[in-house]
Amino acid sequence: MKKTSILLICLFTCTRVYSQNENEGTILLAKGIKTIDHAVRHWNKSELDEAKDIFAKAVDAAPKDHRPLYWNAYADYQLAIYFLYADESTRDEDAGKCHVENAITSLEKAIDLNKTDADCYALLGSLTGMKIHFNPISGMWLGPKSGGFFKKAVSANDKNPRVFYLMGIGTMNTPSMFGGGADKAIGQFEKALALFEKENMDTSADPFLPRWGWDGCYSFLGNAYEKNNETERARICYQKALELNPNSNRAKRELAKLQFK
Repeated sequence: MKKTSILLICLFTCTRVYSQNENEGTILLAKGIKTIDHAVRHWNKSELDEAKDIFAKAVDAAPKDHRPLYWNAYADYQLAIYFLYADESTRDEDAGKCHVENAITSLEKAIDLNKTDADCYALLGSLTGMKIHFNPISGMWLGPKSGGFFKKAVSANDKNPRVFYLMGIGTMNTPSMFGGGADKAIGQFEKALALFEKENMDTSADPFLPRWGWDGCYSFLGNAYEKNNETERARICYQKALELNPNSNRAKRELAKLQFK
């Protein structure tokens, strides 16, 4: 009888501790999402670092939940962009590579926990493509690997706008001889934008699900139009990006370059 009572007490205590940790993880996740949304909209490095720290704590608090792992990877993804592409003054190849690798590790763990999350596959596809930046010849094998992740993302949810947005970035950065190019990317960006419109109208969605990328998609579509020498269409895209996010450094920069031309 005593052994049974002790076992029940231990089981109750463990369940209670797990529940408390899970609740802490949820609170941290909500805080981290709010922080990184503001950080990305205002392109604030210190807030990106802060969000990364919050998500790392959320992962520790809720190790069986794939969502903190996804958001932790997203923070690394944005920090990789900061160090690799955002500005010459912040360029740091080693730091960028570290964030890319950390993000991929987090996403692989997230997929082990949930094999049906389109956002995880799409971001993993994008980051796998980013690795080609460090060794161009690796595009021979990383390109198809990235494409495989995007296929899984589409299969998981073909109504997810970030799937086609991130796929479009990869397509635009892939040489035409390997099946890429601006022409093909335009169709993917346009499909993503139509899906972003629908996503924005859905107010019942889980608040912990990703909702990012709408203004960035307009900016990249503008880049694709520029590559096609469709200057006026590009200008409209940058302006629409700024309507969605007046603080978008990318849209401001691209629009200024276009006006200078």
